[in-house]
Amino acid sequence: MKCMVREGVSPIVSVDLARVMSVYSGKMNHCCCGCSGRYSHSSKAEELGEKMQDYYDINDRSVLIITNKVKKLLDNPEAELIMNEKGLGCEWIVSIDLATGRDRHGRYTGRTYILYMKAKATALVSSSAAYATSCKAG
Repeated sequence: MKCMVREGVSPIVSVDLARVMSVYSGKMNHCCCGCSGRYSHSSKAEELGEKMQDYYDINDRSVLIITNKVKKLLDNPEAELIMNEKGLGCEWIVSIDLATGRDRHGRYTGRTYILYMKAKATALVSSSAAYATSCKAG
């Protein structure tokens, strides 16, 4: 792994498509409610334990694309791993930012990618990580 790792975040990341329940791709430094990005859910999410709603976007292709993107970003020195921990309604969350520039206010712009995964029984839990950066309103 060559990406930057935020202080307090475990650098040990195991990304396995078979464990991914859903993904998120959205604007960096914006909330993750879906107004500045998109959630996609695996068709196997129910089998993995996620309660599915009628309005959920079931899109295996998007799940595959975002999962592969996160795998590549873990080896990108310009990307930053901002979260790698247990919680928030699923068993494991990996969140990574890729800054592509700055806006007129000097804030970094780019994309945030999040994987919501089912954890392995032997997965390590990181110390508490700062989640606020990816879910603050810009």
